[in-house]
Amino acid sequence: MRAAEGARVVRTRATWLAYLLLGTYAYLQSAPGAIVPFLRAELGLGYAAAALHLTLFATGSLVAGATSPAAERRLGRTGATWAGAGGLCAAALALVAGRSPAVTLTAALAMGWLGTWVLVAVQSALADEHGEGRAVALSESNVLASAGALAVPAVVAGAETAGLGWRAAILVAIAAFAALALANRGVPLVDGTPPGPAGAAGAAAAPGAGAGAGGRLPRGVWPGIALVSAGVAAEWCIGFWAATFLQEEVGLAPAVAVGATTGFYAAMLAGRVAGSVLARRVGAVPLLGAALLVAAAGFPVFWLAGDPVVAVAGLALVGLGLGDVFPLSIALAMAAAAATAARVSALGV
Repeated sequence: MRAAEGARVVRTRATWLAYLLLGTYAYLQSAPGAIVPFLRAELGLGYAAAALHLTLFATGSLVAGATSPAAERRLGRTGATWAGAGGLCAAALALVAGRSPAVTLTAALAMGWLGTWVLVAVQSALADEHGEGRAVALSESNVLASAGALAVPAVVAGAETAGLGWRAAILVAIAAFAALALANRGVPLVDGTPPGPAGAAGAAAAPGAGAGAGGRLPRGVWPGIALVSAGVAAEWCIGFWAATFLQEEVGLAPAVAVGATTGFYAAMLAGRVAGSVLARRVGAVPLLGAALLVAAAGFPVFWLAGDPVVAVAGLALVGLGLGDVFPLSIALAMAAAAATAARVSALGV
């Protein structure tokens, strides 16, 4: 499959809104991994309790995958997106205010659930809007996502160094969502979802694309979904535990360890920038294969190194490869079932 052969990606205001929403979501999605060292110290958490934050975030994402198509049918894609963004911000505020594991764990669950509504809706909107150019649009959107994730360790480390505390880094993202909402009132995301009982008034229809509410997905969808799931799991595990690993196993101070994970997100950003360009020229399948090989080569370097420089270099190599796994895999899955973009997007979380 040539990702964008014969297709021209026209970036409308709705496209840019989708890109920026995904970038802001990715910032908050990556935040738990950066703040875990500080939460562990504040709340006296062990590894199991700290890991439960990631587990509950992922559980919330699974709930979102099951509920987001119904939410889009009822609220329309734009309404479901902003409902998810509002819920994500409320849950992030609870995380900031939480002084007990019960509160922070509940907040992580809600962040995964409601925040992933944003992810699902944005991916579906871009697929519906850009059709055969979806691989390029999804790759470009994931460049913004990588930029958002890249900012997290730097902002958290900077806020701690400046004496503002890690909570200031979470409030930055909440303010960004509020600014996007104010600046884009009346801008609908492209919506190919059949309206439900409540309708989807105001949504713009995408020519030649539909969400598809039922029926069996083609077999060609499932390899892409399997790779999406594996890539997301790898991103989350490494993003969540990299700072702790660098602190506990390599010997870096907490703030330095968090800052060092910038290399992972910077490499993911570089990989996605390169992938968004190469997607116009190279088949998605060989490009995805190369990305998987790079990630596989980098992991043992990161895992086995005792030296901080070597460990961070290995971490960056993993990020370089992983950067393209998600956007290329979800694009291939959507290409196999173009008329069911929303269902495929919901599965790929």
